[in-house]
Amino acid sequence: MIPTFAAEDRSKFLYAAARLGLLFFICFIGSIQLLPASVDSSQGQPSDIELGLEAVGHTLTSPLRWESRDMLLAGAVTLGSAVSFLLDDEVQSEFRRGQSSLGDALEPIGFVYGSPFTMAPVALLSYCGGAIAGNDWIQKTGLMMSEALLVIAVVQIPTSMISGRARPITGEDNRSFALLDGWESERKSFFSGHSAVAFAISTVLAHQIESVWASVALYGLAGLTPLARLYVDDHWFSDTVLGTALGLAIGHSIVKFHADRDNKENKLSIVPAPGGLRIAWNL
Repeated sequence: MIPTFAAEDRSKFLYAAARLGLLFFICFIGSIQLLPASVDSSQGQPSDIELGLEAVGHTLTSPLRWESRDMLLAGAVTLGSAVSFLLDDEVQSEFRRGQSSLGDALEPIGFVYGSPFTMAPVALLSYCGGAIAGNDWIQKTGLMMSEALLVIAVVQIPTSMISGRARPITGEDNRSFALLDGWESERKSFFSGHSAVAFAISTVLAHQIESVWASVALYGLAGLTPLARLYVDDHWFSDTVLGTALGLAIGHSIVKFHADRDNKENKLSIVPAPGGLRIAWNL
């Protein structure tokens, strides 16, 4: 006799399976990268806590350093978000009509991948595991993921609470905003934190792994997250568009911060030494 499951039990099983599967997926794509051996950090370098806070602060203040190209890109994102706002009702109607068994199976994967309750442990375990194993690559990847998650939390939580936008599932329209009334989950629609988490994490991992196939898989997986949020009526289309854009921006900002810092460290230096000068290349 084939056992049957209640809808609630089936949902719990799918979410648990999705979490386990995603952990295996991340481990698998990580194996694509030949992990370099750990090296001792040089004296005088900031601790990881100091470095992490610096990266977070650098990302949060990045609009103060925008150039014309960055402002144009920000304008394009703003315009795209405004257009998506006009399409909220139409997109939501399409998703409500498009319910299917395939969508039911894919939704937990997208939800779990964008969940901070999934990715925060993954980031912390990566950092601690890399530190224990003496592998700088894994440790740095975990640190960068943690930094991205912290930036998203600092931006998304106050925004959702201040805007108080009603989720589609409440039955209110997409113009239902209540200033400073976003304390309940039903009024935390703006913007999609899950979408931001998914694309920020995929951006960091894609940079660290440096494989075309891994990048395709990671961004494809991230793409399931905004679709999943729309599928269950938890967000409007415009919420997911802005969340996706911010996730990409935050991920790239974290990546660029570390790349610039590494480039400054890996440089030729000429320093005074007994009897003359000493030429050193810092790796």
